[in-house]
Amino acid sequence: MILPIGHEAQTVRRLPWITFVIMAICLVAHIMVSSVMKRKEVKLAEELQNFFKYYIQHPYLEIDPELEKLFFINEEMKKVLETSFPGANNQPIEDFVLEGEQEKLDLLTDSILDTIDSIPFRKYGMTPIRKTFTTMVTYMFLHGDWWHLIFNMLFLYLTGAFIEDVWGRTIFVIFYFIAGILAAQMFCFNYPQSSVPLVGASGAVAGLMGAFLVRNWRVKIRFLYFFSIIFSGTFKAPAWLMLPLWFGLEFLNAKAMDSLFPGGGGGVAHWAHIWGFIIGVLVALGMKYFKIEEKYIHPKIQKQISLVNESLDKLEEARRLLELGEMDEAFPMLISASRDNPKDIQLNETLWGLAIHMKRHEEAAPLYTRFIENEIKDGEYDHAFSHYWHLKQKVSQPILNIQLALMLADQLTKDGRKDDARLVIGDLAPRVTNESPPGVIAAFAGVALLLESRIAERALAMALAHPFVTDQSKAELKARSETIGIKQEGTPRDRPPEDVVDALLGIDEEKADTLPGAKLDATDAVPKALQADKIYFEIKDVGVRALSYNRIRGLAIVKISPSGSKPYVLIDLFMDDPFMPSKAPLRTVRFTTAGFNPQEFVPKAANLKEAFQSLMNFLLKKSGAKAFPDVETVLLKKKLMNFTSLGEYALFAYSAV
Repeated sequence: MILPIGHEAQTVRRLPWITFVIMAICLVAHIMVSSVMKRKEVKLAEELQNFFKYYIQHPYLEIDPELEKLFFINEEMKKVLETSFPGANNQPIEDFVLEGEQEKLDLLTDSILDTIDSIPFRKYGMTPIRKTFTTMVTYMFLHGDWWHLIFNMLFLYLTGAFIEDVWGRTIFVIFYFIAGILAAQMFCFNYPQSSVPLVGASGAVAGLMGAFLVRNWRVKIRFLYFFSIIFSGTFKAPAWLMLPLWFGLEFLNAKAMDSLFPGGGGGVAHWAHIWGFIIGVLVALGMKYFKIEEKYIHPKIQKQISLVNESLDKLEEARRLLELGEMDEAFPMLISASRDNPKDIQLNETLWGLAIHMKRHEEAAPLYTRFIENEIKDGEYDHAFSHYWHLKQKVSQPILNIQLALMLADQLTKDGRKDDARLVIGDLAPRVTNESPPGVIAAFAGVALLLESRIAERALAMALAHPFVTDQSKAELKARSETIGIKQEGTPRDRPPEDVVDALLGIDEEKADTLPGAKLDATDAVPKALQADKIYFEIKDVGVRALSYNRIRGLAIVKISPSGSKPYVLIDLFMDDPFMPSKAPLRTVRFTTAGFNPQEFVPKAANLKEAFQSLMNFLLKKSGAKAFPDVETVLLKKKLMNFTSLGEYALFAYSAV
């Protein structure tokens, strides 16, 4: 016995999880089929015993042709039965007796055929005489016995992991199934009338072997040979020698089996192996000729690998710096690594922990939010909520993607974690308005009703009043609301204002003259998200609020350099026209770089200046606001105006009118 046990090209760049999944499916399928087969074999043996016992007593009856073919019952066998049991061939004279006996034999036959058809190999194996597309796929996951499975999985592991690595997962899985299907099709071409089911992954695996030969023909394969305890060991031989040799032996075996068992192949699918191998060689030659791997596959895989490896390197370097106490150097490194690899749990947890320790959680929050969103997309709801809870400890109302937040709340509700779901839906409530997509409004109302939360009434009213929420959705929401006693009419009690300007930033104009020395009425805020029609920001002790771009009348950006303190940049969103005279102070929403980094909103910006320029340009276009004092200054085409204090800047802004 000679078996391949390894080769020189076994190192792969990425985990070959497609290969492992195929191996796992084959293993699970074999365990399940083996269990079923034991029961079917016992049943079939009993049915065959009853059949032949009855037929021996009535050998003059006719046997179903399909049963004859399955169990090789021929005329010679029938004659043997007649001579072995003299007297049993006393055919009755009356026709009705003969018909009754034949009917009983037919019933025994039908029972046998039904049992055979229910055997997994017959049901899911590929039988040439009655092939279907489904069975041409399912046959690849069934195996006749443990040795059949072990040998196929060994060859799959040695070739599949390598081909998956160099061709990429998508092309690998497509090629694997095409090779298996075409190998089965060519097997049917050789044995079109065969009623024996074909099972096993060997056709697809042979395709991988053919591709391996073309792709890595000079690689030396290590083999184990065993003829006895004394005469055993290992040796190496190149792929260009051993794989063609295997192909030649398969071809000779196929011809020999055709001679011995015409029309059936002798129980081993040599022709499937041969055609699978040929298909693999042809596909690999085509890939090589057109340089598909070099032009398209390799750059993409290398980019992914480089990105992951670079992120891991940054994480390791950041950990080394943390051990040395160099937190200021480690933090930006972790920020950069998180941008490149937003799904890595160790990386993002390390970043968030450091951000909290350094009180720089506002900088890390957008990246940590993106990490949580990826967990929701991947169905990791428990982890997602745990990380969401940690985020909420520092950010009162985290800005998750609305659809993903609804998915999280819905899953938590299904899991019986209603208190956790209420927390998520409560944070989401201020962001779901009449301007939200109708599907979001309906989904939000549905989850709120399931939770019987305090916002259910508002959510229901919003959904029922929305013209584009479907009638079916409205009917379902009404029915659900009736079960928990929610009113369907009236004004929601806890609905927040549509726009925060008048509610939070307005000044009583009658008292404006009594505000001594006031020049700018600034509300300090931290920007959280830029949407198509509004900007979200957080106000201390108030929470997250939204501001429509069309409410912004002016934009300014300046530098404040206090004596003895670190300089910072300030952005003002004016709610009043900064060029119109007014007795009242100018109302503004104010962002400062002490609370946010513009590069979080413009991650592709090459530097801080470019990030500011992109952000201000975006706000100008969206709002149509006036640039204060001029466009060149706001877009940083001029040097930023520098003030020594907020008071000096406020005096300038008010007096400039």
